[in-house]
Amino acid sequence: SFRICPLGLPTTPTVCNYTGTTNVTLSQSGGSNAAGETTSYVLTDLSGQILAIENTSTFTGLTTTDYGSYAISYETAGVVTGLTIGQNIQNVNSSGCLDFSAPYSFRICPLGLPITPTVCNYTGLSTIILSQMGGSNAAGETTSYVLTDLSGQILAIENTSTFTGLTTTDYGSYAISYETAGVITGLTVGQNIQNVNSSGCLDFSAPYSFRICPLGLPTTPTVCNYTGTTNVTLSQSGGSNAAGETTSYVLTDLSGQILAIENTSTFTGLTTTDYGSYAISYETAGVITGLTVGQNIQNVNSSGCLDFSAPYSFRICPLGLPTTPTVCNYTGTTNVTLSQSGGSNAAGETTSYVLTDLSGQILAIENTSTFTGLTTTDYGSYAISYETAGVITGLTVGQNIQNVNSSGCLDFSAPYSFRICPL
Repeated sequence: SFRICPLGLPTTPTVCNYTGTTNVTLSQSGGSNAAGETTSYVLTDLSGQILAIENTSTFTGLTTTDYGSYAISYETAGVVTGLTIGQNIQNVNSSGCLDFSAPYSFRICPLGLPITPTVCNYTGLSTIILSQMGGSNAAGETTSYVLTDLSGQILAIENTSTFTGLTTTDYGSYAISYETAGVITGLTVGQNIQNVNSSGCLDFSAPYSFRICPLGLPTTPTVCNYTGTTNVTLSQSGGSNAAGETTSYVLTDLSGQILAIENTSTFTGLTTTDYGSYAISYETAGVITGLTVGQNIQNVNSSGCLDFSAPYSFRICPLGLPTTPTVCNYTGTTNVTLSQSGGSNAAGETTSYVLTDLSGQILAIENTSTFTGLTTTDYGSYAISYETAGVITGLTVGQNIQNVNSSGCLDFSAPYSFRICPL
């Protein structure tokens, strides 16, 4: 006895087997290539209606939907019926031997467009190098890297994952691998990525979206970060000291105009105003442009990797002069010891105690806060801490306290005013 079963129809696919392609080449195994036998490859919909018949397992010009497929082997000399586009695969028959493969179902999905980024992936850059993983570098295959807008319009096509000359906006990107010998169409600036096709194998990566934001400018400081100094050493953290990388420290005004560029985070010869600052790391071998005094920080660019710190703003205020006392702080004495608090006694630092008149003229300089031989009048006083190894200038009797400076760190206390009255 024997049973003849109906030919099974394709099942509904549950995943995207192919994405963004209209040409599919199915793998094949088994079957017979015996003399006198013909094999046809048949594409159907899921109801079994025949959509295409080919001599190979390659189908072209497909749309994004679900398909079934069969390999049908039959005697060449036999009379085959029903093997026609529009017929149902279940109606195919032959006067000779006839064999069907099991049905294979597959789904072609449309190529996804880039989604809108929600964060700034890059800041202040016009050259982007995207990381890459996976993919194939097989012989006879080419990979192109494609930059698009979020609608899929192609903006640039490169042989590497580096894109240059970008502006501050949102982008999408794809890696596209295809047979070098195939005829690829639609891979042109101005076309939409969804129109790219090839006569051979073709594969798209998932889209990657990224946002380039403009480099932030320094904000206006609200307090005096430094007082009475013209030299500032900024603290630094993070960053990379990798081989082949250079870091420059840049001083700007609040509009971003570059005022100074240093190899360290120390800036000298400053005036009492508001400043911005950045650390910029870049490939030493790259060509960096715009990193020049007088340029704007937003115009800095490089042919290689480039990274900006967030801007840091600070204010240098003039050193305040002593105010006029309103009471007698001391009476009938010529020696005064002032109380002191705060300050630093760190190694390598010196603190001097300075007596001035109310215009800031220096009258005496001591190692302690005791002043002797004073007269009945009004005075001002300061504690000044500075690097012992630095070159300090202006700290001399007869000079004005506002002219004191140092080649190293320098810090002034707030002025203290007092009055000595006669007994």
